[in-house]
Amino acid sequence: MGHVAEHATKTTRSGRGTGPALEIRDVVLEYPDGTTAEGKPRTVTALDSVDFRADRGTMTALVGESGSGKSSLLAVAGALVEPTSGSVRINGNEAVGQSEKTRAGLRREQIGVVFQQPNLIPSLTAREQLLVAEHVRGLRGARLKEKARAADALLERVGLEGVGDRRPHQLSGGQRQRVNIARALMGDPALLLADEPTSALDHERSREIVDLLREVTREFDVATVMVTHETDLLDSVDATATMRDGRLS
Repeated sequence: MGHVAEHATKTTRSGRGTGPALEIRDVVLEYPDGTTAEGKPRTVTALDSVDFRADRGTMTALVGESGSGKSSLLAVAGALVEPTSGSVRINGNEAVGQSEKTRAGLRREQIGVVFQQPNLIPSLTAREQLLVAEHVRGLRGARLKEKARAADALLERVGLEGVGDRRPHQLSGGQRQRVNIARALMGDPALLLADEPTSALDHERSREIVDLLREVTREFDVATVMVTHETDLLDSVDATATMRDGRLS
């Protein structure tokens, strides 16, 4: 794992790094790619013997050109795609070779995702965006009220105090992305995956969002992996991993 592992496994400045929330070992991911002239199946290798580790309390940036394998690595790390071979451990739980139900449980209980676009539901308030999963699980009454208080506390932490009753059209782009971050933290994940979280924002708002991600990484003791093209924001992260032709360097 070389350069990436050396930096990603250090104790954080806040001293909260406690071990790996994500361990990827010797992962290969191949996709079907039609057939050869002889009619034999052909494959393309999206990930080629990748090793990667992210510890709680650390933030790692994943950079590289389009098609280098960043999205594939994020999909494998998020237990969305089963690799062809190798091991993916999320907070100590092996994801490879498990049933879809087990992988869905890992995604729900161990992983928070900050999407490129906030993907907020237009009819719901900021507070309700954070409570959707609780409603789906059938939470009602006093327990739902407790979760609503937790949602308000999270909104306040990400700089959105007093906006819990506003709907997406009443929020700026930066505010919507802050709701996105709060929603990802709602389930108390071990691993936070952020896919180009600043792509729709200007430079000032982008800096604010990355700094916020760095802060909550430490405060909530999560391991954050952020895919980004914005190399001028890399001074905010603990480690940088570069993807090139399906390999990490």
